[in-house]
Amino acid sequence: MKNIEEVNGKYKVRYEGKAPNCKAANTRCNTDAQAMIDYIANEMPVITPQSYEVVTFKRAK
Repeated sequence: MKNIEEVNGKYKVRYEGKAPNCKAANTRCNTDAQAMIDYIANEMPVITPQSYEVVTFKRAK
């Protein structure tokens, strides 16, 4: 992977060479997402509420 660019509001991965064939045998193209899923499953197996509001819809006046 060379970098990630935003194209028309979506993120696109740019490769230094040819992009991998994600449908090929023994090829996993979701390793970054799977790594996060594995981390959460192993390190934070119980979901607990935050002690603060993470997202609000309150607008500044």
